[in-house]
Amino acid sequence: MTLKGNKITVEVETQEGKLTTIAFTNHQNGDVIRTDKLFAIKDTDDKLTPSTDFVVDRFEEEHGSINLILKNKDFMVSSAISLDDPHAYSTVS
Repeated sequence: MTLKGNKITVEVETQEGKLTTIAFTNHQNGDVIRTDKLFAIKDTDDKLTPSTDFVVDRFEEEHGSINLILKNKDFMVSSAISLDDPHAYSTVS
């Protein structure tokens, strides 16, 4: 799945719905950041839940942002990647 903005392109790869890799391509300089380790959430028992344990629930462009929502049985992670703001690229909640 790929969404392209003015400044960046975001490509999400999945296997059986789960996030496997995400890539960010900067149009200005051609730099590419590709990772299979987007994040890990530490639970109260110190167990790490990696991003690869999450299913991609939403991946869409809306109101000048690329919105990505990932879910598993315990957590929901939401990220908005700005396509228009020259000072900010991403917010995660």
